[in-house]
Amino acid sequence: VTIHAYSRYEADGYTYSDDEAAKDVSLAAPPEVFEGTITKKELDYEDRWRAFPLYNIPAGTRTRVRITGRNDMSSNQKMGIWWQVKDPDGRVVQEYAKWETYWTGPGKAQEFIGGSFDLDKPGTYRIDVALYMNPDDEVVVDDYYGNLCTTAPPEVFEGKISRKELKYDSVKGPIPVR
Repeated sequence: VTIHAYSRYEADGYTYSDDEAAKDVSLAAPPEVFEGTITKKELDYEDRWRAFPLYNIPAGTRTRVRITGRNDMSSNQKMGIWWQVKDPDGRVVQEYAKWETYWTGPGKAQEFIGGSFDLDKPGTYRIDVALYMNPDDEVVVDDYYGNLCTTAPPEVFEGKISRKELKYDSVKGPIPVR
């Protein structure tokens, strides 16, 4: 775009041109604002995905995390995820990062599922999550920092074994079988 500027002055009842200038300018496009939302934060417990935080999970339980992110833009985007799970002592028990292979359309969601890990200490497990867009120059579009779950000590059973017996095909015998 070329901008023209003119100056004039008035004398003796007449208007006279005084100066003239022209300048070429270009307007830079505004930077793209990336928008996305973490829509689900889930923990696999007892073979079901459940929204976290969860409470009183027995220590020793094996589990995994699933985070779902939605593309809130009007264009296709690649989304990425990062999370870190810490045990009650603050030690990292899982760190996961991944970019999706394909593009997610406007308003569509992408699931990210990490590998399995053990909740082997009683107490509160914490998770930090970041949802990203723009793999060439990563931008965090949503995040979560909070509790994943609390675990309870495993239940201890007390008592005595008073009888050891094996029943197989209607035949009973003491254990060990001879």
